[in-house]
Amino acid sequence: MISRRAALGGAAAATVVAGAAGAHALGVDDDVLRALGARPRPIPDTGDTALLTSAAGEQAEVVASLDALLVAYEDPDLQALRDVAAEQLEGLGGADLPTVAEAQDERSAATAAVATLVDDAEQRSRRDALAARSPALMTVLASLSAGRAQLARRLEELA
Repeated sequence: MISRRAALGGAAAATVVAGAAGAHALGVDDDVLRALGARPRPIPDTGDTALLTSAAGEQAEVVASLDALLVAYEDPDLQALRDVAAEQLEGLGGADLPTVAEAQDERSAATAAVATLVDDAEQRSRRDALAARSPALMTVLASLSAGRAQLARRLEELA
């Protein structure tokens, strides 16, 4: 036979667990913890982290490809585009630039190839923005997508 004290303790524990589960389901668990004096830290979503890492890697490839064009064809317009792409990369947290061979094609063909690379990256960042769980990351990826679309359009004009 269970004692009254054990029954009340078990009921109280079940109530606390049910309340915590309900607070989590409603998304107010952080608010409850703050009200109790705790300082919860946000844990980044692993899917969002992967999207951000992928976007930074793609942006590093874009910057490296623009560097290859600049080595082959010194052009102030290309330099300005490269600077913008590098600034976007810094905004994503940076990444190591991959090694890209110097452009060997005719200038217009090489520039068009980089424009295609940027356009493909733009489409992926647009898709990733829709897949992001965090509204802040969604905004970052949507902005990156818009910037890449403008970069691709400008490269097509230069080709």
